Amino acid sequence: MRYSGLNLIHRLEILMRTFLEGVPGFLLVGILAAIALFLTQYIGLSVSLIAILLGFVVGNLLSFTPNVVSSTHTGIIWIETYGLSTAVALLGLQLNLSLLLQVNATSLSVIALAIVMTFLITVLLSKMFRIDATNACLLASGQAICGSAAVMAATKALNVSNKAQTGLIIAVINFLGFLGVFIVTEMGQYFFAGDEIANAFMIGNTLQSMGHVVAAGFGISEEVGQGAVLIKMCRILFLIPTLLVLVYWISRSIKEADNNCDNDQNTVSKVYWLKLVPLFIWVFLALILLNNLGWISQGVIDPLTQLSDVLFILAMVAIGLSIRVQDIWQQCSKLLLVAGVVFILQIAFTWVFLQWV
Repeated sequence: MRYSGLNLIHRLEILMRTFLEGVPGFLLVGILAAIALFLTQYIGLSVSLIAILLGFVVGNLLSFTPNVVSSTHTGIIWIETYGLSTAVALLGLQLNLSLLLQVNATSLSVIALAIVMTFLITVLLSKMFRIDATNACLLASGQAICGSAAVMAATKALNVSNKAQTGLIIAVINFLGFLGVFIVTEMGQYFFAGDEIANAFMIGNTLQSMGHVVAAGFGISEEVGQGAVLIKMCRILFLIPTLLVLVYWISRSIKEADNNCDNDQNTVSKVYWLKLVPLFIWVFLALILLNNLGWISQGVIDPLTQLSDVLFILAMVAIGLSIRVQDIWQQCSKLLLVAGVVFILQIAFTWVFLQWV
């Protein structure tokens, strides 16, 4: 009993220390979010797009002041990670269960095919540019499924030790996703003007992370945003089978490379698959179910919906602040080139499907 009490105190101390370290970052993100809300009254862009663009500009300007970057890093990353996850989970209160039934077998097949295509092309291009198989898998996971969350899940599943390289891959994916928010939105508006379903599928099936999908989708309309999030959720649910295949493939490749090594070196660490699916996905699905059963009152839904909106704006700013163009270009030009080509092909594949149907 005494041990449990000490353990709880230790956790509270860590939480308090993390909060205090994050205060400068919280303040920076909050100020920029307030500015984005102010600017949206005078600029013909959604607050999400303004927030991510403002964060991007300020973040790259702050890169010349290392002390500021260091002091705000913890808070920015915390909001980007936990703020966005909470906001997406709370979206479950706004989605009608009947929408899930609109994702038919054809759409699911196209999503699955796009994931397979992304992995195959990434692996082939990586061989051409001499990028090792593990990094190729991490890059493909982020591109195909859910951005940095998928990269981190794959990192755990494959027991990757080079955290610096993982960070570069995440930076590349976030940068492309940032560009994609504007490119894919404009493409959808041009080719599928007035078609909310097509725009939602275009955004949900191509952009890398949930934050990018939210910024692009809700930048068009509430309906497009909800539809895009739904398609993105379908992609994320492919995470577990994808990781299973990756673990099998990588572990087999290691064994073939050196059959004389110890088993401990040749096997991928034990993975708890349910834990690899982010918690916010389970909360999102649970809230959809509870809300559609009528078990959550409107008096609870309204403030939580407002909280979700605020967290989304804060997360957009944090994502923008985390993107450093100089670091990406100097340290991972090959990764950027491969990821860029794959991203273009993802967009082309989805465009062809939408033209066909």
